[in-house]
Amino acid sequence: MDDRLDFIVYVENFQPFRKADEEAIQECLDRSRNVVVVCTGADKPRSLRNPWTIDERRDLIRSVFPDSEKTISVIPMLDSPYNQEAWIWSLQKKVRDVVRASTSSEREPKVGIAIADEETKINYATAFPQWEQVPLDHNSELKASTLREMTFDSDKGIEAILPHLSSKSLKFYESFQKSEQFEKLREERKFLDLYK
Repeated sequence: MDDRLDFIVYVENFQPFRKADEEAIQECLDRSRNVVVVCTGADKPRSLRNPWTIDERRDLIRSVFPDSEKTISVIPMLDSPYNQEAWIWSLQKKVRDVVRASTSSEREPKVGIAIADEETKINYATAFPQWEQVPLDHNSELKASTLREMTFDSDKGIEAILPHLSSKSLKFYESFQKSEQFEKLREERKFLDLYK
């Protein structure tokens, strides 16, 4: 008997898409029939804190999992920093819409939410009590904010964080490093460093 969940929800900003993110999504795929990948910060303009757009992140995730188009849904999520209840409601609605569109069974689908750390566990237990908590074995040793700082503070750029990136995403990041957007962000970082 297949005791996998029908869906696992994985919420992350993917700024950048790390090796740990690829491993976490793969673990979710192994433990469920479908994965709903939620990209937070979808409404944010390109900046040092959010260097990659929602379209870039969605395309990158799909390129890392090219054979999973039917089992992975990538959905954008707007941030609501001053209204947590609205954010929770919006996420629940988006997931419910994906589940309804993907399910033809009469039974209620089993949905879980990926738990990457203790803080997430505490927050999601209250926010999403209807979804089963799914602890993940994969954790990044470095936070995304640290990796972004290393990328734009270092003369090495993307090379500084290569060991922490998914090998399937390297082409994307190497191309981004050659872009005008990368140079603008690096110049912004240098300018900000002058006034620290």
